[in-house]
Amino acid sequence: MHCSPYNAVQPARLAALALSACLAGCSVTVDTLGIIGNDPKLYRGASTGYSDMTGTIKMATADGSNRCTGDFQYVTMKAGYGSLTCSDGRSAQIQFTALNMTTGYGTGFTSDGQTVSFVYGMKDAEAAQYLRNAQVAGRLEGAAGAGFFINAQGDLLTTADVVHGCMSAITLRTPAGDTMTANIVALDTDLDLAALHASRGPATLPHWATSASQTGDPVIAYRFPPAGQLSGDSDAVVTGKLTALNRANSNPSHLQMTTPAQAADNGGPLVDASGQVVGVVSGWLSDKQGWATTDTGAQAVNFAIKGDIAKTFLNNHGIDIATPESAGDTASVADMGAILQGYVVQLSCQTAS
Repeated sequence: MHCSPYNAVQPARLAALALSACLAGCSVTVDTLGIIGNDPKLYRGASTGYSDMTGTIKMATADGSNRCTGDFQYVTMKAGYGSLTCSDGRSAQIQFTALNMTTGYGTGFTSDGQTVSFVYGMKDAEAAQYLRNAQVAGRLEGAAGAGFFINAQGDLLTTADVVHGCMSAITLRTPAGDTMTANIVALDTDLDLAALHASRGPATLPHWATSASQTGDPVIAYRFPPAGQLSGDSDAVVTGKLTALNRANSNPSHLQMTTPAQAADNGGPLVDASGQVVGVVSGWLSDKQGWATTDTGAQAVNFAIKGDIAKTFLNNHGIDIATPESAGDTASVADMGAILQGYVVQLSCQTAS
């Protein structure tokens, strides 16, 4: 179910229309795109804005199983709010921010507590960075996300958002460009974790941290470029620090970090300064969405599922975790890139739109 909101026109644009003899009936209509929670369905439609700074929204799933309509209004030149009512009985309250005259993004909550994310006036590729759903954003960008091998038998770990809804075998691509396929063997949408099995194992095996993480610890992730583009350079490694040992909403299974994350990174390993896995990259709230941290060096509030949670998930499903010797001392960024390239992969699949 989704009640995806979408706002339309900027006041500046509306004023221009009014001054030009109210062309097109004193209104401007833009395409809209939205999602709710972890549901892979996309809502598409249109929003129409009027010169009095109000507007209407109409959205529906591709199969027409749910339709949402609503109203919105601007309260400043760059922000506003609105509400939606959907055919499945849910409602939603939304708020939005304008990026320019005819594009913007927003968030909200449904009547049963699901998060709404939406954009208006954007192409799919641009929309991906504003949608808080790894699977949907990854699909729009052309790659579902990332994952990493956990043993020599070909078992991998990723987030459920990355593979939930896959209609075919999942394609794995290494940083070197080699490809293979894998199938889902375990999935838990509550924990947002999934295990896959491929026909062969990795070049190297990950080391898992044996001690608890602390706020301020440096952490590192592997950066896969979006849209299926690959890079084996050391600059594919991104760094940051842990800022909290639970998520902003007090979710105890997540770490919060300044290490940059994007849709293509979700499901990949988060490692400490010695290369030991401390978590699984699981999402981000970008500063473009109004969730920047107070750290002026941070561009986003990003999250990872704790390593202990991931190991428990694997153990509960009878999946062995490799236990090579400790990774050892702090490694350079270049060395870390080479280590991670031995067991990280990029994932993609055909999904339902």
